Amino acid sequence: MMNNVRHARAVVALVLAALGGCASVGGKCDDPKCAQDADITARVKSAVFADASLRAPNLVYVQTRNGVVYLTGTVATDLQREQAESYARGVKGVEEVVNSITVQSNSR
Repeated sequence: MMNNVRHARAVVALVLAALGGCASVGGKCDDPKCAQDADITARVKSAVFADASLRAPNLVYVQTRNGVVYLTGTVATDLQREQAESYARGVKGVEEVVNSITVQSNSR
């Protein structure tokens, strides 16, 4: 079980690193899409985290690339996973949502 959690965290870290936003090697991106993606990410985060059930101890990460929102992290229930996706889909400018949030039950 612990190896699965470590593997999932490693995958999340790799996805987030690959998505890294629009920052270029120099640290800034002058492409207008970068600003649009950053705005979408901020609005999705606001929508998702307005729901107290999706805040800690749940871990939901939001990244946007070319209007596609990538959701990663872990939540306690399938309903929370679905709600996060629904909130993201409701944000203006979102072209698509890729929901890679995993459900992690705390029961042993």
